[in-house]
Amino acid sequence: MEGIRHSHFAFRNSDTRISIPHHPHRFLSTTLLRSIALGTLCIIGSFALGIETTKEHLDTALRADVSQADGPVGDVNGDGTVDIKDVILILEFEQGLTTPTTDQRKLADVDHDGRITVQDALRDARIIALR
Repeated sequence: MEGIRHSHFAFRNSDTRISIPHHPHRFLSTTLLRSIALGTLCIIGSFALGIETTKEHLDTALRADVSQADGPVGDVNGDGTVDIKDVILILEFEQGLTTPTTDQRKLADVDHDGRITVQDALRDARIIALR
C-alpha cells in the first residue's frame, strides 16, 4: 500500500516481532509506546516478584516442617539424613513393593495427610534440594 510505512518492534532475546502500520496521518506517539512498555514491564515484574515471594514462603514452611519433627521428617531408612534412598523407599511403599514399619509409615508421610503417596516422595526430594 502506497504511503503506509510499518514500524517494527523486536523483543530482546526473542524471535517475536511486532509490526504496526504507520499511516501518514495517524501515528503512535512515543509517550503511548513508553506507557505500553512500562505497563508490560510492571506486569512481568509483579508476576516474577509474586513467584519469588511464594517460593520463599514454601521454602520456609518446608524448613519448619523438617525442624519440628522428633527426627528428620522424610528420613525413612533412619540413617539420620534425608537423601535419595529415602525418596526411593517412599516410592516403593507407595507402589506396594515394600511394607513399611509403623515408624517408617510416620516418617514416609512427609505431607502428613495420613497416606504414603508420590507427593510425599516429591516433598522429600524438595527437602533434599533445599540443603
